[in-house]
Amino acid sequence: MNIEDVIKRNIQATQTVKNPNNATTYSNVYLRIQPYSSSYSQPPSLSDVSSEVQRHLQFLIYFFDPVHKLAHTTVTQAVPIKWLSLWDEYDWVEDLIAETLRVGVEVIGQEYVVARMGWASKEEHPKENPTSVDPGEKEDRTESS
Repeated sequence: MNIEDVIKRNIQATQTVKNPNNATTYSNVYLRIQPYSSSYSQPPSLSDVSSEVQRHLQFLIYFFDPVHKLAHTTVTQAVPIKWLSLWDEYDWVEDLIAETLRVGVEVIGQEYVVARMGWASKEEHPKENPTSVDPGEKEDRTESS
């Protein structure tokens, strides 16, 4: 099932709700987390170290807000896939994977907030008369005039 099918089945959930008693707006968003494996090997070196192929677990995270038509995608850091066989023996494996997902969701959530608040568009339109916060800069201007 793809994200568009989920949205169509939940069409009422995509409506934005504003609470008149406070400034809170509720929007339904969709988050898809897709695990996948990737492989790579170290570049050949002059040493005798063999360059075996290393496989890693990563997560593709897709965030979609249908009302505001915002979509964000990110990929988490790689975790050695061989560590999954240690999951039942060591709690740190679960902790590491949970932390990898937490950071990925946190990053994509912050991208969403930046887009909703319009902060990214401010970089495209710099201020015409920037103000200085460096007190020494004002002194430099008066001395040179």
